[in-house]
Amino acid sequence: MSQPVADRGSIDAASFAAEIVTAYRPVVLRGQAAAWPAVEAARRSDEALVD
Repeated sequence: MSQPVADRGSIDAASFAAEIVTAYRPVVLRGQAAAWPAVEAARRSDEALVD
């Protein structure tokens, strides 16, 4: 029987190392890449992303 995958918000590196890596379980990190330049550009437009 499958278990649900944990769902977390954005997490800092220290918390990731202490809580996620040591658990050896899959987890969805929602919003983790929100501040990446490519993600920010894609929110503006397809053209901004390509640029």
